[in-house]
Amino acid sequence: MLARLVGALLVTAEGDGRRDALGLVTDRDLVIACVARELAPSEVFVGAIATQPLVSIAATSTASEAAALMHASGVRRLLVIDDHGEVTGLVSSDDLLGALLEPLQMLADALRVNVAREETLRSDTPPPSNRRLFLSLADSPVRV
Repeated sequence: MLARLVGALLVTAEGDGRRDALGLVTDRDLVIACVARELAPSEVFVGAIATQPLVSIAATSTASEAAALMHASGVRRLLVIDDHGEVTGLVSSDDLLGALLEPLQMLADALRVNVAREETLRSDTPPPSNRRLFLSLADSPVRV
């Protein structure tokens, strides 16, 4: 994990010419299994602490669909599966936050630019006078 700067690793087993996903080990799993119990990591097998069962999502799914599946499944990581059932990667809640926040950040930036443009346009406009903008019915020449 340290060498690749990742917070999770897929636990696999090879057989019949394929590699099957068995579980997922996170940095949190290691802390709970090793540090909290004062065990040396070399004494703990990853298969024993791997999160199972795995929850997967199709590679063609949207970020919103992935977020909904994480919520419904109570997980923070999903296996990403291609059309042939092969694992193509992992997507984490942090990955989704970045993907889902990017359009909101672009919208916020667009609003800031628009406000700045409007302020520039209004800088040449004189401030409003203190005159009344609305007439009361008593001031109206039309009698009801």
